[in-house]
Amino acid sequence: MCRSPIALDRTMNYLCKSCGGDEPVQDGVPCSACGRCHFVLKAEPGQLKITGSPVGMIVEGDPNNPLGRRVESRPASGGASDSCVAADGSFQVTLSGALDRGRAGESHVIKILFNKLHERDSDIYVDDGARDHFGEDGILVVNGRRMALQIVTVPNSPAVWKGLNVQNTAAVSGDRAAAVSIIRDAIVAKSVKAKGTILALDLTHIGAIVNRTLVEAYLAAFGDPVAEFSFEAVWLVGPTARSTIELR
Repeated sequence: MCRSPIALDRTMNYLCKSCGGDEPVQDGVPCSACGRCHFVLKAEPGQLKITGSPVGMIVEGDPNNPLGRRVESRPASGGASDSCVAADGSFQVTLSGALDRGRAGESHVIKILFNKLHERDSDIYVDDGARDHFGEDGILVVNGRRMALQIVTVPNSPAVWKGLNVQNTAAVSGDRAAAVSIIRDAIVAKSVKAKGTILALDLTHIGAIVNRTLVEAYLAAFGDPVAEFSFEAVWLVGPTARSTIELR
């Protein structure tokens, strides 16, 4: 009778895997037939664990709705941002808790802008070789062309973010002219450092104001920022690609 080299007898001692002898062998004890030793790996009992990471949630209205819209964001950082804009362009924003911004929010902005650009350019990828000392917050390669990113948080107002840090809550509101002014302040703040780059305005936490009407109001007031400041492009980047639009 042929025996399998991994056969197991009733005493739970393995039969020799070398010669398949009739006598069972014990772990580490030479086989009586061929003299070879065998070692059986024994596993310790363990536990299966499933761990998760915080997840975020965004509920947003249609940016093309002429009656206005609302954007509610509950990011993985644990905070909350609620913004809404009315048909006349007036807006209200409420911020609370921990919200990523500045350097902490750059990866989100790059991801959203990548997704938006990918809708029209299939040959696009993120280059990890951004050089901060050269004013590069990120690098996108589009159709073989390497383009640096400069990212600025909007609103570019220390008072707003200081209020959030100290009081754990902050609010911003105004009319359409105020929304245009917020965009203008952020652009001017980067007008020198961001020359020749894609300027990405991070409006993640006030995303409801991002729509075509805001773009048209800005252009009517100040003209093309690319021509004025020699940027590669200017993008208003909201919490999702849907809430992201080029300022042109």
